[in-house]
Amino acid sequence: MVGRCISRRLVLATALVAGGVVHVQAQDGFRAELVGEGVISLADHGETFPALNADGDVLYFSRVQQGRGWAHQHILWSKWQEDHWGEPRMMPFSGGTASDRALRPAPDNTMVTFSSNRPLPGAEGVGEYNLWIIYREGEGWSAPQPVPGALNSDGRDAHGSVAQDGTIYFYSIRDEGEGRGDIYRSSPGPDGYGAAVNLGPPVNTAESQPDLWISPSQEWMILVITEHPDGHGGDDLYFSEFRDGAWTAPRNLGPAVNTPEYEYGPFMDPTGTWLYFISHRSGEGDIYRIELRELMRTLE
Repeated sequence: MVGRCISRRLVLATALVAGGVVHVQAQDGFRAELVGEGVISLADHGETFPALNADGDVLYFSRVQQGRGWAHQHILWSKWQEDHWGEPRMMPFSGGTASDRALRPAPDNTMVTFSSNRPLPGAEGVGEYNLWIIYREGEGWSAPQPVPGALNSDGRDAHGSVAQDGTIYFYSIRDEGEGRGDIYRSSPGPDGYGAAVNLGPPVNTAESQPDLWISPSQEWMILVITEHPDGHGGDDLYFSEFRDGAWTAPRNLGPAVNTPEYEYGPFMDPTGTWLYFISHRSGEGDIYRIELRELMRTLE
């Protein structure tokens, strides 16, 4: 399981294979690679928000409903077949008139969250995005329900990432926010999830922070910032760590990941080896991945 990032000068990643801290530094000339070309990443579709289960053999992702635009997505899954990803299948709860996206499992695979504008209980028709949750029940899953408690708001709540203790970090647009969209966190309790807490500066700024992946230990995150002054353009991926009781200023992950197009949807595989993300560098949204040991360089 991905562990902790603690270095002052180098990014440190804890991997299962070593059971300890691995010091890594980027090398010149490495590139991100396309995932599942022709099966997962299709030339005539848009794919978004990749995620892997705890065993790393199931890939979840969202796909734009053809002919309906980027505001209409469904969630699919694919099983690893010896040396390739199998033909994707629709998640049983998805595929209706609502837009579902960004399914992300908890590190222990006991639950998943996803974002949807489907009607809330007692309501009719599609509405604003909320975070929904599904719990593992034997070999199957429970029916989707809005995340219980006080996490969801009247604004947009989406793109959740679940830590080891069940805390959910997510993107929300609220009146009290720092800008066009901020990152919040909400912890589980006896009556569901508690009131969301804004992470505040320097993570949240006047720019939009529309997505993130939180490490299971909550000691570092990869977040998305839109049109940052020092960015490459569109959405870029940034890195921040929780140090001495506060989040550090986000640092751009550089041109191996970020381009003048949009990059978002970060997710680390369970071993801490690969960073998966979405890029529009080829025109449509496709799933890419890049090795952590090559990506993580001195970030100052």
